Amino acid sequence: MIDIKTVTIVGAGNVASWFAFILAKNGFLINQIYSRSISNANELSAKYSAEPIDDIKKLSPNSDLYLFALKDDVYLEVLDELSIPLTFAVHTSGSIPKRYYPDIVNVSALFTLVKLFLKHFHSTN
Repeated sequence: MIDIKTVTIVGAGNVASWFAFILAKNGFLINQIYSRSISNANELSAKYSAEPIDDIKKLSPNSDLYLFALKDDVYLEVLDELSIPLTFAVHTSGSIPKRYYPDIVNVSALFTLVKLFLKHFHSTN
């Protein structure tokens, strides 16, 4: 079993925000938060003392888990720019098959109930 303590979140929207909240609440350290918009990365990162980044090539290789929570139409663009091996990654897209992830990414899970989780998250905040 993989011992996961640190997480990098690729995305800064509603889904990424929900996962950051739940992960931090359960004792995980959020290392970095990536967004194409540095202001979005800054806003979410500030809540979790994470490093905000707006360049995917600045992803740290030091996280135990990489959680991809992007809009489906930007996944392939972001994946094309990855330059470091990611040993354990999960994603929230229901439309991007695992075969589209580069060989340097070990995609191990897919969250398909995100809308249900988000509905619950918004009703409790």
